[in-house]
Amino acid sequence: MTAIAATVSPPVMAAESQSEVENLKLMGDQKIIRVDGWLVGCSGEKCPPMHSLAKWFGAKKGLESRKPWPRYKFDLLLLSPDHKLYLLDQNGDLEEVHEPFWAVGSGAEVCIGALSEGAPAERAVLRATKYAAGCGGAITVETLDDRPVQDSGSTANGSDSSVSG
Repeated sequence: MTAIAATVSPPVMAAESQSEVENLKLMGDQKIIRVDGWLVGCSGEKCPPMHSLAKWFGAKKGLESRKPWPRYKFDLLLLSPDHKLYLLDQNGDLEEVHEPFWAVGSGAEVCIGALSEGAPAERAVLRATKYAAGCGGAITVETLDDRPVQDSGSTANGSDSSVSG
């Protein structure tokens, strides 16, 4: 289960780190990688290993179609170096997102609701860990330019100071 959220301004992507394998919850899963200046978030029932994903995504410059990868079942949320969002799936199907933010995974609806109210990506994912089944664990935040992300309102104990009980 996954919640990955991204915004174009500021160019940020955030993800929680919980995954499930045969009803066993695992924490610390890496769901965002950096490839050739892009931020790539992977959500899916069967995501490829991140090093393989980096090779597959980085094999071609630009966004021309990729060969399908049918043995996996995943969606990629992409944040480009020119601050555009795209969705790419295991079939090689590409779609540009014409919104200033987007989210993928089982927590996507919660994230999009929070983002539409002006929450930063990190806070949107934090809300998904609270309200979407199967989302949890530490939150990873990446920016296109590697600058530190300003505090989004989450507290040291992981709660969201803008969300009431």
